[in-house]
Amino acid sequence: MVDHVIIGSGINALVAGAMLAIKGDRVLLLERSDRIGGCLRTEEITLPGFQHDVMAATFVLFMTGPAGAALGPHLARHGFDYCHSPHPTAVVRPDGSSLVLTMDRAKNIAAFNAQAQGDGEAHAAVVGQIGVLDHVQTAFHPSPQARVARVGGMVRPSPVARAGLVRD
Repeated sequence: MVDHVIIGSGINALVAGAMLAIKGDRVLLLERSDRIGGCLRTEEITLPGFQHDVMAATFVLFMTGPAGAALGPHLARHGFDYCHSPHPTAVVRPDGSSLVLTMDRAKNIAAFNAQAQGDGEAHAAVVGQIGVLDHVQTAFHPSPQARVARVGGMVRPSPVARAGLVRD
């Protein structure tokens, strides 16, 4: 017998299942695909031999959040580690030009401005807004308010978890 049934194996499901299992609950995670991870996976999607982390940018939400902090030591014991790069992301544009971002905010502003004057400042303004949302947690980071609730014989997320945003 299980305490919780989770349908799907995207990052939210994996985090919820792991957090419940660490508490000592028995969790059954069901996935219809031939692999787990949802959009977070490594695949050969461009050329043979080149592995890409599909949707890897969303790892940051997990890595920097409370769920990442809680699960980090458990994942490390199983060999999980992050490989950081000074150039965390890049994009090839339809015209063949590219934009490579760094960990340096001033360099990123300059790179955006080199593509189109004013885009660097617009980027800085948007990125600056992220700090304003520090008090908001997404569903990627289960909190005490984002619990899985049992209703009858069914398991469903609480109304707060379904909304996807939790205010501290």
